[in-house]
Amino acid sequence: MAEIATLARPYAEAAFRVASGRKALGEWLDGLQLLAGLVNDPRLKAALDDPKQGRGEKQKLVAALLAGKTADDVARLADLLVENGRLSAIAGELARQFELLKLEAESTVDAHVVSAYALSDAEARDLTALLESRYGRKVNVTSTIDPELIGGVRIAVGDEVIDASVRGRLASMALTLQR
Repeated sequence: MAEIATLARPYAEAAFRVASGRKALGEWLDGLQLLAGLVNDPRLKAALDDPKQGRGEKQKLVAALLAGKTADDVARLADLLVENGRLSAIAGELARQFELLKLEAESTVDAHVVSAYALSDAEARDLTALLESRYGRKVNVTSTIDPELIGGVRIAVGDEVIDASVRGRLASMALTLQR
């Protein structure tokens, strides 16, 4: 995985510089996510990985799939990735890294909240405000429900996980008792 991230990084940073200069971060992100979704299609992936198909055929195929659906610059980047034989390998990671750069530039961070029950609007607002004060930036909160947590929440922000669930506390107590 680290190799794919290393391959995708320069492309993501270059794309980010171009998109920033054109004030089109959202449009670029949509295009890169579309490209990543297309590459996940098994038929396209097979065509891109087929050594019998020439580079030109692969470029035409990708261009046809992107025609009218994304910015010309994104289509040119896709063409370059096909030319370098990297599209199927790094498209998803490229979109992910571009999104992280966009969020950082916008002083935004994503938080995923898993709770034992659905949070009320007031609880969601309070949690968002708490996270925004902790991280000093705007927080985009998505939430899911996992009844196995018993109570409380588990929050993932980037690499950091805050486990304030009853299930997490019970697991911690079990480890302490086993020592």
